[in-house]
Amino acid sequence: EVSRTAYSYALSANPVSETMQTLVYDAAVRTLYCGGQNGSYYIVRNAQTYGGNLLAGYLNAFISPDPKALDVALENLLYLNVDQPTRRTIGNSVNDLVVDMYNRSTAWVATVAGLSRTTDSGTTWSNIPLTGGSSINCSTVIIDSTNTVNAMTGTEDGVYRITASNGFVSKRIRSGLGNHKLIRSLTQSAGLPGSRRKVWVGTSGGVFIGQESLDLE
Repeated sequence: EVSRTAYSYALSANPVSETMQTLVYDAAVRTLYCGGQNGSYYIVRNAQTYGGNLLAGYLNAFISPDPKALDVALENLLYLNVDQPTRRTIGNSVNDLVVDMYNRSTAWVATVAGLSRTTDSGTTWSNIPLTGGSSINCSTVIIDSTNTVNAMTGTEDGVYRITASNGFVSKRIRSGLGNHKLIRSLTQSAGLPGSRRKVWVGTSGGVFIGQESLDLE
């Protein structure tokens, strides 16, 4: 069986070659979203399929069936086409990202200097003001899957809940965390729209489950 490898187009550099901090794969539309250490944002369309940013074809490749011999033969390979993924710039190193699965042009990113949001697939970004420190280091972000105008981000100073229905309104939540204000991870329990769903918080001092003050409304 011939192994398949993605090759750069016309020997140019792979456009997604910098350090990637976080990835989100959307299986429904076969798309990969990437957030980079240098503040980059990529959308790789039709990842792992033919079409989109990857093409299949027979290309000349060096092969060595014998360690003492080197030959050239046509091999069935995958390679990047001229429609390579565009590098979008967020401006700050990305720690985490989440995509709105009801409106895939919208994404939220947690960066070392705050929280940002795009509604046009990364062409432009809005910095979200956070109560008590807009430039705070945000390590993780989640959105409410039943009401995607609501989001939560874990920071070095507790959890922030953000509503983006009419502008951005944020609320800092630190009660119940003791001295463990540095948030490493977040997840939420499932539930119907309007139900009060628990939020689980991973910190340097263990896992906390939110009571009423942390519930998504």
